[in-house]
Amino acid sequence: MLIKVYVGVFLFYMLAPLIVMGGAALNDSRFPSVFPWVGFTSRWFVDLWNDDRMLHAARNTVLIALAVVAVSIPIGTAAAILINGLQGRSRSFLYGVMVAPILTPGAVIGISTLLFWNRFDVPAGLHLSTLGQCSFISAYVMLLVLARLQDI
Repeated sequence: MLIKVYVGVFLFYMLAPLIVMGGAALNDSRFPSVFPWVGFTSRWFVDLWNDDRMLHAARNTVLIALAVVAVSIPIGTAAAILINGLQGRSRSFLYGVMVAPILTPGAVIGISTLLFWNRFDVPAGLHLSTLGQCSFISAYVMLLVLARLQDI
């Protein structure tokens, strides 16, 4: 009985924000809100599609995602192969260095990346966002490949 209550509360907690946002997206009020309900509209979707800033942001997101995949897979795979071949303290040290970004909040990684490269007069941009995310995603690639290598 307790597990059913827990699952119900969990599903409500996860789905309630989606339901509220879905209702706000279909409400014909001045600002996106659920209450008071003014009427049904799809105006917000048309406005979103016609907003050049949002389309530009979506394009940048896809470009960064592709670049992160292209860089993180070789780095994570190489690290997994190297860690799999090492023994002793060097293995533990390299494993700890590669796993550390997973334990660090994303905001800290982003701010640290900006501060580090700012010392070398590198301007902020998509390239730094890609580098910061690669440090995080390559650790996941390394863990997945290392698990497969240890199975073999």
